[in-house]
Amino acid sequence: MAGLDFSGIQQFDPHSEPKAVELKGKFEVLVNSKRRVAAATFYVTKGTQGTTSILGCETSTNLRLITMNVNSVSKVSAVKSDSGTDTSSCDLDASKRKENLLKGRHPNVFTGIGKLKGHEQKIHINTNVPPVAQTNRRVPFHLRKQLDTWLDDYLQKDIIEPVSDESTDWVSGLVLAPKPRNPNEVRVCGDYRKANTAIKREKHPIPTVDELMESMNGAIKYSKIDLKAGYHQIPLEKSSRSITTFITRRGLFRYKRLPFGINSASEVFQHAIENAIRGIDGVRNIADDIIVWGSTQQEHNLRLEQLFARLDESGLTVNNDKCLFDQRELWFYGFLLTDSGIKVDPRKVDAIKHAKEPKDTKELRSFLGLANYCSRFIKNFSTLTSPLRELTVAKTPYAWTPRHTAAFAAIKEAIQKDCIMHFYDPNQKTCLTVDASPTGLGAILSNIDRAGNLHNVAYASRSLTLTEQRYSQTEREALAVVWGCERFHMYLIGAEFTICTDHKALEVIYSPKSKPPARIQRWALRLQQYKFNIIYRKGEGNPADLLSRQPLPVVYTEHCDIAEQYNNFIEKNTIPKAMSIESIIAATAVDPEMQSAIESIQSGVWAKHHPFYAVREELAVTPNSLLLRANKLIIPTRLRNETMTHAHKGHQGIVKTKRALRTKVWWPRIDKDAEEFIKHCHACQSLGHVPRSGNNEIHYCQRRHESPGQNFAVHGIPTEIYSDNGPPFASDAVKKFMRNRGINHRLVTPYWPQANGEAESFMKPLGKAVKAAKMEGKDWKEELHGFLLAYRTTPHCTTGVAPSQLLFNREVRTNMPTFVKEGDIDYKILHEQAKINTSEKQSKAQQYTDKRRRARKANIEVGMKVLVKQERKNKFSTVFDPTPLTVTKVNGTKITAARHDLTTT
Repeated sequence: MAGLDFSGIQQFDPHSEPKAVELKGKFEVLVNSKRRVAAATFYVTKGTQGTTSILGCETSTNLRLITMNVNSVSKVSAVKSDSGTDTSSCDLDASKRKENLLKGRHPNVFTGIGKLKGHEQKIHINTNVPPVAQTNRRVPFHLRKQLDTWLDDYLQKDIIEPVSDESTDWVSGLVLAPKPRNPNEVRVCGDYRKANTAIKREKHPIPTVDELMESMNGAIKYSKIDLKAGYHQIPLEKSSRSITTFITRRGLFRYKRLPFGINSASEVFQHAIENAIRGIDGVRNIADDIIVWGSTQQEHNLRLEQLFARLDESGLTVNNDKCLFDQRELWFYGFLLTDSGIKVDPRKVDAIKHAKEPKDTKELRSFLGLANYCSRFIKNFSTLTSPLRELTVAKTPYAWTPRHTAAFAAIKEAIQKDCIMHFYDPNQKTCLTVDASPTGLGAILSNIDRAGNLHNVAYASRSLTLTEQRYSQTEREALAVVWGCERFHMYLIGAEFTICTDHKALEVIYSPKSKPPARIQRWALRLQQYKFNIIYRKGEGNPADLLSRQPLPVVYTEHCDIAEQYNNFIEKNTIPKAMSIESIIAATAVDPEMQSAIESIQSGVWAKHHPFYAVREELAVTPNSLLLRANKLIIPTRLRNETMTHAHKGHQGIVKTKRALRTKVWWPRIDKDAEEFIKHCHACQSLGHVPRSGNNEIHYCQRRHESPGQNFAVHGIPTEIYSDNGPPFASDAVKKFMRNRGINHRLVTPYWPQANGEAESFMKPLGKAVKAAKMEGKDWKEELHGFLLAYRTTPHCTTGVAPSQLLFNREVRTNMPTFVKEGDIDYKILHEQAKINTSEKQSKAQQYTDKRRRARKANIEVGMKVLVKQERKNKFSTVFDPTPLTVTKVNGTKITAARHDLTTT
């Protein structure tokens, strides 16, 4: 019984026992039940083995395990029901009776997902913003069936529709993850971050909670109605559907209803619902929550009936699992509405109430910073904090005494007693202050009045899981932003707000152009529904610092698990196919540079001369201790030459080799290493002249083609074949071959190699590969296959897409890393993008060539006499054929001329 307190009461009389129970002692402890924490006194008595401990009524009530009604006690299984509705302090029996009555009168309102009648929402687009068409994203195999189910369900419910053959400029990707409570379903959300840059936000005010309270004076009955799949009940104009287009492996789809993720959705939805319920007294909505109140039972019932008649008439439906009817007390947007007035949620100050004594100067400064944040509400604040401020003086030893304990307790008591938690006012500026420590997260929600004064609305903190504690400091700070926004979601959604942090890197990480690590990429998607800006504030002035260092023992693992699954997915699918994961893990473990980077990521302390310092905000560590930069695998030093050997297969040039590397992997100085690797490639250097300057020269090379019949058997017979005017292509055998197969043989302009430039250019690297194989003593035929694979799978400088992808509509496997799976890419969009890239490149090349050659528009017309360039047989031959020809046809730059013995184009 060591450590128990025997003072005070020694026995108590139980309700159901004939004699008093003797106590052995008592102790104080914090009791944790899901998202609630309560301080409780536990009494110890002698019992037999298997005796069940009893939780008292007061503690059970504080934890919201039970609620006390006027005439009865109703047992509640949890603070939040499966539907997410807070049911504490609610009369569930009365709510069910009213619900059944309304179902009988208005059954349509409780059926399916409704559709607002007589309204089609228009989304206003800024046409000056260039559209972005994203490619299809990989969907894990175990989620594809659920995605198909979701698509079929939304198609059946007429929420989405497939996109027909008409072109669409805007295409967004999808983000999906399995629901923790139902693994057979997935959460699906469009990644509309790019599209949101072009969508104009509606300027419609969101009503404030204070506005509702002003109208509720005298109310004794309340009901709260939740619209089912709220946004999806608002139909979109046909002209506004294009920007909601999203891509899947089954093709393109777009929303017919207002989707989640569009930045203007909250404003247009609020406006539409307001119009639908306008004119009914005692009925208001904030987003998809509609509240009804009345000063008498009859008035409340009348208004509730009027509302449901209006919903039935408008075609709207409700989610009965999230509705509460006929209540004397009702939680609404962080306040408890009662028949006697408005009460503030007592859970808001729990975090500071249970703060522990600081262990060092740093924690003390954090506590004083938080206390100073509330100083304007505390009398004699300077006197109370004086003993503690003495310990923060430079060179003063940190020695905590009973005097400091008394001061610390007095400050906490004063804060709890006098520090007022203000009502949240959406009309004022909103500030979310966040911070992360190695063990916890902290957040403070505040309003900023016109004078610039901060008014605290709520404190919050939570512990980090063991997995989260291994995050880098930057990742923990980024997680604090996401958690803080979601913790205060009901205050922040649909509003513009400021996030204050003491980690300056977050200003860059959550900007649209950043390339953060894979884990933070998922968090950034969760923030796309919020509109905020991030500002930096030094740690000592950050009041959330204390909350993160002394968090409540509450953890949330759902989103953590999803982020880890995403990180693991990238790790497993970015391993080079010619290397095993074991070899990369082993090489990383013994690489001092890599291990130093991992230690810096986990500690958050970087040396400015570290090779990874410039990209530190984009780095992440996988559970297998591999390093990632965004979604690219970082190769350890020992394996870099092997990786460059794979990329340099076929002895392609510097530009193509670097392009092949950068699209798959990364390490510091990767471009310089690739250049040095190729410069020291013996085969590449042996095939060229000694360079006269910094530029290398490459010889022209010819090769023989095998019979085209083999290619025709694989790919089919082409409709046209282009070639130069060489004797082999002018033979009767070639003409017969083309004629028998119905092929149009088109000859390029004579003596103009540029007309067949693509084929001519390809001969150079091809010849180099053959010569390199012979020089190295290898079978040039086998090496030729390796060169062709490397050439065909490297993104082309003109199209920006690998030739193999355009030909086969699939990803061809090589020895380089890749995590693109079959069916993940929409090749129709890829082809369109290749056409756009080709057109842009050709246009730029033409402009450059015309300018360099001072080209001008030809004035040649039909009937004019012209001279044609001829082959010079000896040095006395003229450049042009002296016998003129007559122009017979002009088609753009293509001119046909003839005389009695010759026709040329």
